[in-house]
Amino acid sequence: METDGAQPRGPPRWGTAGENLRKPQCSERRYVIEIETKARGGPTQGGSVMRGIQNPALHKAAVVLLTALGLALACASERGMDPEPERYRLYVSTTSWNSRVYVVDTETDSLIDSTMATDGSTAWGDVTPDGRYVLRHSYPLCTEVLDAATLTKVKDLPGCALFPAFAIDDGLILGTHSTGQIDIISYPELSLADTDTIVLEGNPRTRRPLVDPSRDLVYFALFYGEGQVDRVELLAWDYVRRQIQDQWDLPVNRFTIAPGTSRLYAIVGNAVLSYDLSSRTVLWQQPILTEFGCVQLTPDGRELWRSDRGNVFFPRISGYVYIHDPQSGVVTDSISLFGYLSETAPLPGGEIVFTPDGRKAYVATSHISYSAGPVLVIDVATREVLKLLFDDFRHYPDHLSIGPAP
Repeated sequence: METDGAQPRGPPRWGTAGENLRKPQCSERRYVIEIETKARGGPTQGGSVMRGIQNPALHKAAVVLLTALGLALACASERGMDPEPERYRLYVSTTSWNSRVYVVDTETDSLIDSTMATDGSTAWGDVTPDGRYVLRHSYPLCTEVLDAATLTKVKDLPGCALFPAFAIDDGLILGTHSTGQIDIISYPELSLADTDTIVLEGNPRTRRPLVDPSRDLVYFALFYGEGQVDRVELLAWDYVRRQIQDQWDLPVNRFTIAPGTSRLYAIVGNAVLSYDLSSRTVLWQQPILTEFGCVQLTPDGRELWRSDRGNVFFPRISGYVYIHDPQSGVVTDSISLFGYLSETAPLPGGEIVFTPDGRKAYVATSHISYSAGPVLVIDVATREVLKLLFDDFRHYPDHLSIGPAP
């Protein structure tokens, strides 16, 4: 029978010499071939091993067994050369009931340790991208630098900046102040190298900055107004040339930027949108229920995750995590946050972080009646909620940070 060249479907078969062999999954295939050749009485002297087995069925079974043994040895050899998978730690900063920074092993999602500010004041923790230090910000005190392995204090961060931005590939930590002052801190020496000031009219307040080290830029959301916010702008500052790179009249609340690009994703009022910073063009826009929440790209950039707070006063309007196509904005999947507290109380979605390998997502939640909520551990591939961290509802997860284990 003639065929079009396609191989027929079916299980792999073990044939006589010269027939197709199942391809081992390890690169060390030579061990399998050598054992098969010896077992079948091939050109090497090893063929004598099998010559005493006259029964064809037993001979074939022995061939299969020895081949499997060779493949197992090859795979074990190859696995022995592979590096251990990198382990990560999640740092959960809590307020309200207590003000601590908790350390969680993301492999087991178990608590390792915790620390609190020296005087017990409100504290937020950020881990450096290399996992070496934890920066514990204690309002209104200075930011303390902790050894990530022991959580012991190393020193105060020079300049007492509240919100750091990490550009450690360039040997820098950028300490930002709400006044527009930026401390240029050398890394890993942790010494103050210089200071600069972004001169802006109206004395806007800033929140946590976002660094794109591939473009030497740090992005700030600027909030104008005394008490009540009158307007919001986005600013990009070149930390190498020490100058404003650009500024946009864009009232972003939470935002993220695809690394190395000018594509921004943000919650703006009651919409989530994608915006090209270079052309100043809205690429897509989707209406949403509330202006509160968080947007975050998966590490591979293929999905945009957005948390939604829902409506805490109407239990059936639950918080959600929505997964958007970053190119079109279309919602491709969603994860309900209803039912984890009780059947009558939803959980509003908050900050989202991913393990750098993209396997897990961590979503902070909080309920207005309790001022507390768990952190949900979610399998990114299956969308399954794997575990609730701090499900005693005596913790308010205010900030999440993730990095390599020290």
